[in-house]
Formats: sequence, C-alpha cells, structure tokens
Amino acid sequence: IGYVNATDSLRDAAFQRLIEVRDSRTREVERLFSTIERTVVVHSRGQSVIDATEAFSAAVAQLEQPGQAALDDEQLGSLYRYYDEVFGPALSAVTGSTADAAAFVPTSAAARYLQVHYTAPHADAASAIAVDDAGDGSAWSAVHARYHDYFRSMTELLDYEDVLLIDARGLVVYSAYKGVDLGTDVLTGPYRFTNLGAAYGEAVGGNLLGEVTLTDFDTYPPSLNLPAGWAVTPIGRDGEIIGAMAVELPIDRVSAVMTAGEDW
Repeated sequence: IGYVNATDSLRDAAFQRLIEVRDSRTREVERLFSTIERTVVVHSRGQSVIDATEAFSAAVAQLEQPGQAALDDEQLGSLYRYYDEVFGPALSAVTGSTADAAAFVPTSAAARYLQVHYTAPHADAASAIAVDDAGDGSAWSAVHARYHDYFRSMTELLDYEDVLLIDARGLVVYSAYKGVDLGTDVLTGPYRFTNLGAAYGEAVGGNLLGEVTLTDFDTYPPSLNLPAGWAVTPIGRDGEIIGAMAVELPIDRVSAVMTAGEDW
C-alpha cells in the first residue's frame, strides 16, 4: 500500500510539473509573439516605412519600363551562374534531392536587374545586407541608399530573419538580406504557394490597417527550405492599402523560448 501510494504521489507530482512547464512555455511563446505583433504594427505605421514602401514601389515600376532594366549577356550569365552554382546546390544539399534552379530564376526584367546587382554578387546574406548602394545609378539604388540602414538596423537589432516590403501588386520591392525572393511576385511568382504568399493575400485582403497575420513555420525555398514563419501587416496612407511589411520570424528566439529549462 505504501509503495502504491508513493508511486501515485510521485506520478501526480511529475504530471503537475509537466503541466506547469507547458503552461509556462505557452505564456512565454504568447508573450513573444504578442511583442512581435506590436512591434511590427508600430513600424508599419511609421512614416519611414510608409515613405519607403511608396518609393521602392515607384522605383521598381520605373525598372519595368522598356530599356530601364537592360542587362548585357555577362550580367545575365552571372545571374544564371548564381542559381546554378550557388543557390541550386545549396538548396539541393538541404533537401537531399536535386533542385531545379532554373525554376526559381525570376522572369521579370526588374527582378532580374535587382538580383544581378544585389543578390548574385554575394556569397552569403551577411555580405548582402552590408551593401547600401550597388553603384548602378538606378532610382531603386538611390531609394535603397536612403532607407536600407533603417531596415537593416530593424532586422539585426530585433533578430529578424528578414524584413520585406511588398507593394500593392504583390511584388517584393525590398528585402533586407536580398534573397532570391527580391523582386518576385508573391501572388503569381515561384513562391506563390508558400506561407508568405498566403499571409500576404490574407493581410492585404482583410484591408485592415493595424492587423497582423501570423503564419506557422513552414519550408521556404529562399531560406533553403529551412522553416520560416511570417508576421505580415498592411501598410497604408490616408486609409488606403499601399502594400505590406513582412517580417520573417526570429526562429532562434522562438526555439530558445520553447526549449528553455529542458533539463529540469
């Protein structure tokens, strides 16, 4: 009888401890995501973000005009080599299967132009985010030189995996880390079936400023199919939606909260 009673008491104590840990983790995760939501909303309502979204969108529209985003054979070759020799093999190494790099090469002139000057020249994200101006003389680069430090600081100080600005058409007109999603269309491009595309459609379709759409973590090709989660909120001027800011959630911070105190 004493053995059974002691066993039951220890089992009950262990279950109660597990429940306490679960509830504590739940509160910590909810607090983290609540903080992220409030921070994203505050930034999206800031004049710098609003002005930057309009300026980047206008600069991309200018690149879409005939002759504005012309690339010579050498530049186009550098873009294809980047996908064939850098992005493709890296994605294949992570997924364990051969990736068709050509399927991810952007088709629009503006996206190709931006990736030639800001994505392909860099072997890693750290070197890409350090660049303020590629020196190509475009209007987009002038806008980038003006606003990039603001978003770079946001990304690095808040431990975000990336910060994107997406215009009202669904084009990624800015990326802090200049990944392969720069310049692409999240609604019709190669990443339209990702959680980012779905979150953008929901956030903008809701037409409510100050609302944040959060996603679960899911594979995301531009992050080499590593799990990516997003917080997406509309950006507006005078009550009109002009785009959205998408923050790639800090997976290390989320993991740290989830695994804190595991050795109890």
